[in-house]
Amino acid sequence: MPGVTLGGVLPVSTAEGTLIHQSGGNFNNTLNIYAVEYRFPVGDRVTAFLEGYGGVTYYVAPTFNPYLDYQDFGKGAISAFGQRSPIYRLGSGSGIGLNYKLTDQITLSGVYLSDLFTANNPIPEEGLFQSGYTALGQISWNPSKNFGIGLTYVNSYFLPGEFGFNNYGGLQLTGTAVANTLAGKTSLNLISQPSQPVVMNSYGVELSYQFSPKFAISGWFGASYPRLINTGDGEILYYALTLNFPDFARKGNLLAFVLGAEPYLTHFNSGNPQPFKTDIPLHIEALYQYQLTPNISLTPGLVWLTAPNQDNRNGSDLITTLRATFTF
Repeated sequence: MPGVTLGGVLPVSTAEGTLIHQSGGNFNNTLNIYAVEYRFPVGDRVTAFLEGYGGVTYYVAPTFNPYLDYQDFGKGAISAFGQRSPIYRLGSGSGIGLNYKLTDQITLSGVYLSDLFTANNPIPEEGLFQSGYTALGQISWNPSKNFGIGLTYVNSYFLPGEFGFNNYGGLQLTGTAVANTLAGKTSLNLISQPSQPVVMNSYGVELSYQFSPKFAISGWFGASYPRLINTGDGEILYYALTLNFPDFARKGNLLAFVLGAEPYLTHFNSGNPQPFKTDIPLHIEALYQYQLTPNISLTPGLVWLTAPNQDNRNGSDLITTLRATFTF
């Protein structure tokens, strides 16, 4: 897919349309630990989370997309963007989290995660409190069993080469290449291209409403404001609406649609960014999860990207897939 070029030489592809199965990577048939977490109650109203490795904010904070967010376990959305708001894709690593049930309807969530690759390093400017980090605060309101809304704030600090909407410090999971590189001013740690640290404030609202047992909607809107240290400031927007039809045609099945825009850079001030377009990069997704047996489901799906890399001159892209999920 179209991307941007770093330093006039190194290409970076857009992360739009990234499918869930791509996020695991290729480990050459070796066993790898995905995450290490310990959660426990503290009294009647508090749940504590200790994230030893691979912790992410959505392990703690509710994402308000119950039919499509299965936390990467082979059900729900077929794309990373369709799972949850990209605000929950900012950072991963080691740290702590808390859910405090203020009332029966209101829950407060807090998460602090140190950078995935430096949290266990004791050298100066690394470790739990001196390296990159993600800090999330969220208030969730569920006035009834059918309706919920969340207000989310995330403050992030990315070391050089770590910026982007990813949870693993490498593969970008959602968003245009323009957004994930700040118009060519940053790069992944997999690419030898120097850049400055990035500090970013992000704000989001998420909601879900169950109209009936057969129909529910979810959605989100988010805005992130990155500052490339000593270089410039920008704005990144992302939003979506999902339509969910559980038990469609048969109990256990799910028909779902996602319509939204993956993270795209609306502007970047100073720092001589590469020229970029600001066409809205629509993401249109459709899937039908068919429960073949109690333990096997088949999910055909498609993703249509109308303006890849936020530039409608690139034409559109269509991604089709068939997912088979076996549960034991």
